[in-house]
Amino acid sequence: MQAESQEAATHRDSPGDTASLASYQPHGAVRVTPAASVVSQGSALVSANPQNMREPRTPDNMVTFRAESSGEYDLFKSMQEAFWLRNSEWFHNDARKVSRVTEFLSPKVNMMWMEYIKNNRDMDITWSVFEAWALSQVPDPVEMQREAERAWWSTKQTKQQDVHQYAIKLTGIYNRLKRTPDPATRIQRLATGVLKEVYDEARRFNAPSTEKWDEWVAFYSQIEKAMPARVSALKDFQKSTGTGGTTRPNKRPFRGRGQQDDTAGDAEQSQGATTGSKRGRDGESRTCHFCQKQGHIARVCRKKAAASAATAESSKK
Repeated sequence: MQAESQEAATHRDSPGDTASLASYQPHGAVRVTPAASVVSQGSALVSANPQNMREPRTPDNMVTFRAESSGEYDLFKSMQEAFWLRNSEWFHNDARKVSRVTEFLSPKVNMMWMEYIKNNRDMDITWSVFEAWALSQVPDPVEMQREAERAWWSTKQTKQQDVHQYAIKLTGIYNRLKRTPDPATRIQRLATGVLKEVYDEARRFNAPSTEKWDEWVAFYSQIEKAMPARVSALKDFQKSTGTGGTTRPNKRPFRGRGQQDDTAGDAEQSQGATTGSKRGRDGESRTCHFCQKQGHIARVCRKKAAASAATAESSKK
């Protein structure tokens, strides 16, 4: 029985046993490593030491994260993750992922990220930490809409603004609103937002009978330009700040969403075109058909406004 056990043990340790064949080497023989094993070990070595690799080149179409919307971040993240997947040997840890991602932040977002790192020096910056921070920088659409609504009802003309500049600012807020006010409400907002002295002066004249935004802006702008105190105050402010003159209302960059350009049906401009006057968007080439002077049209003519006011006063008597 003992002899049979020794024979069985000898059989298990023999080279013919498939379980121990791979590790079996005859005494004095040189171990030969298969080529496939060398390749496998080489790949493991490269994976364990990615510093020996050349850093992958980022595609030219990689988007920049500006923290403007959650959709923008989703696109930014998906492109980055696809790039990591194609170069998984290089991006084997979060440190390399975060380092590469921060190269595609806008200057403003990058400054905020550096401030965050500065205030959290003891924190382990992982990809999850960066993602949570990035999503916190994206503005909430609901809060953005509330902010636009608050700005719409609270914004007023300042002493340093002319009516035209105020109208441009108000239109920018108007275009951010999802539920836009009707034309009458919009015009009423313009009237209550201009300076009190401009509003009081405008009440002495006949207001436009239409609901066209451009005409109301031009009306209040002309009233302001006829007020020496306002003209002097604006000139003093421009001198102190080194800015140029105010923008001419005839350029109309403040029409706003859903507003149609009313110049196509302007009879005065059409008549000017047929008589050979140049129809440009700047008022310098237009001729007023009330006072016959160049530089403006009859709709915003000071003499016409004064004549209308005088007629209104005489009719009251």
